[in-house]
Amino acid sequence: MFKVYHLKFMQIVMPKLKDISIVISAPKTLHASFRGYPLSGKIIDLPDGYVGIVLHESLRPETDKCERKFHVTNKFLKITHWNWDKEPSDNDIITQALQWVDIAEVLHSPIIEE
Repeated sequence: MFKVYHLKFMQIVMPKLKDISIVISAPKTLHASFRGYPLSGKIIDLPDGYVGIVLHESLRPETDKCERKFHVTNKFLKITHWNWDKEPSDNDIITQALQWVDIAEVLHSPIIEE
């Protein structure tokens, strides 16, 4: 099983596909159920210039102090964001975090005097 880390702040463990059923009901809105619980989701593009990666660690180190080695097994440009109790919105943490990437770029760019 792979663990996917999105921008170092969210960990998603991929469930078995047999536990999920997905229905696309409206533009950009996904509805699914996971073990009988209803889910609402949407597909989110990563900010321009960013790419997500899936890492795999084939050999775990003997101790926590040993160096760890990961291999990139896949890349992605979009993620699917799911909520179990409400429709996805701009108030969700993942959406706000991805908006912060653009804000941080503006804040940390050099000031050009005219």
